[in-house]
Amino acid sequence: MKVVLDSNIIISDFRLSSPDSKILLEASKKGDIDLYIPKIVLDEIFNKFEERLHEAKSKIEKETNTIKKLTTSEKHSNISADEITKEIEEYKKYIQSLLKENNIKTIDYPKIPHEYIVNKAIKKIKPFNSGEKGYRDSLIWENVKSLMPIIGTNIANPAVLFISNNKKDFCENQNDLHKELIIEIQTSDLDEESIKMLNTLAEFSQEKAKLFFEQANSFKDRIELGEIEDFDLENLLLNSLRKEFDYADVSEIDSIPYQDTTIRYIENADNIKIINVLKLNSTEYLIDLKCNVEMTIDFYVDKYEHYSNDEATYDVEDLDHNDYVIWASELINPELKISLIVDDEFNILSIQID
Repeated sequence: MKVVLDSNIIISDFRLSSPDSKILLEASKKGDIDLYIPKIVLDEIFNKFEERLHEAKSKIEKETNTIKKLTTSEKHSNISADEITKEIEEYKKYIQSLLKENNIKTIDYPKIPHEYIVNKAIKKIKPFNSGEKGYRDSLIWENVKSLMPIIGTNIANPAVLFISNNKKDFCENQNDLHKELIIEIQTSDLDEESIKMLNTLAEFSQEKAKLFFEQANSFKDRIELGEIEDFDLENLLLNSLRKEFDYADVSEIDSIPYQDTTIRYIENADNIKIINVLKLNSTEYLIDLKCNVEMTIDFYVDKYEHYSNDEATYDVEDLDHNDYVIWASELINPELKISLIVDDEFNILSIQID
């Protein structure tokens, strides 16, 4: 899940030190989410930080003058211009350190033609408003769109969370994206279901577990309905099983009917039924499933058992493997419980037969 912060979210908590900010940063640091801050947002918060310092300096000077007029005190606590400059530089270093420590990614200014932005401004298309304000918001919106998947390529929704309290320019009401922005998404062949608006960090804190659950269910539904382009679970599963278990000892698997068994070759995997999907972090999902796996197995049979068994279904590979056992093989098709870890680029990172 990709999370994008608008300027107003950071400006309300310049040092991102509130409990809700800490929850967001920790989620990014652990890799539960991919957190993005557009460079235009960084420039805006640096500028706003400087403005706030100068405003505070002016207020202090005004009130200091009031104290001087009301008393005979010569004391004052004016902040110098050099101190303001020093604090601005310190704040920029603090934010850069915060980005690095919490695995926060930045997004460059969008390379969008001026004509495109001007046309939106003239026609007052969101996020522009009636006063033709919205240039920076339009650039931020282009950054958000750059993270959205094309229709049919997304592994699960919501894929992108845009956190902004600028409901007036981005939203139809509390959290619903404005219809003009939805039309823009559709005409760009982007997945309109992939984006979700939140207005505060508190909403993210409250909904994090719910959002992970929604993504897991969305991924499960899309697999079962075949809605993800270039994602062939059966083929991916088969290739991964062959890589991991050909010639492997599988004696401890309950569905395998013989002891001391190794898999010679996995022929096929079908009748796949997904039991559960769990989102592990920003890019990985755990899939629990059942399926039939057709495989050729090799195993050993006690010679006494072999000669006394009139209903054996296996093929004899070597009747005199040694003095005690024969070497046998058989094509079987057991139902197996399998757990996979899959990333959002359709790679199977880990596989386990339970």
